[in-house]
Amino acid sequence: MGDFSKKGNVFKYKIVYLIILFLSFIWCFLFISVPFLAEGNFFCRKLAGFIFLFFSPICHQNPDRSFHLMGHPLAVCSRCSGIYIGFLLGVIIYPFFKGFNRKSLAPRWVLVAGMLPTIFEFVLSRCGIIGSGLFFRSITGLILGGVTAFYVIPAIFQVVDFHRKK
Repeated sequence: MGDFSKKGNVFKYKIVYLIILFLSFIWCFLFISVPFLAEGNFFCRKLAGFIFLFFSPICHQNPDRSFHLMGHPLAVCSRCSGIYIGFLLGVIIYPFFKGFNRKSLAPRWVLVAGMLPTIFEFVLSRCGIIGSGLFFRSITGLILGGVTAFYVIPAIFQVVDFHRKK
């Protein structure tokens, strides 16, 4: 009976993982789609504006700090683009490192190590010590986003287990 329960948990975690993967993909698809939609017909341009507005509470969307496609900025800045794409990549590689039968969080030092490049880049650029361009911001964001996935996924697994036990 215990073995069946363990297989049931793994199946449940795989379903939850696929939902996280799907939502992460949609999130990245949305902010990347804005330049393509902006080149389309009236409806597409309105949709691009709506998506841009959707991301406005979570990103400053400064065009000078954003990647551009076809002359239009993405819906988020380069750092946020890096964080979101990094998270998606972290979600993709998560099962290869952790599998589906462990829901423990990575050690705290991993999260701190993932945050340090972004913090250093932000502080050093604000102080005028370095000029951080789009590429540098996106790379530090990519690291932070990738590491974050290794905390979010097991945390969601734990929440799913917590609600099942009630």
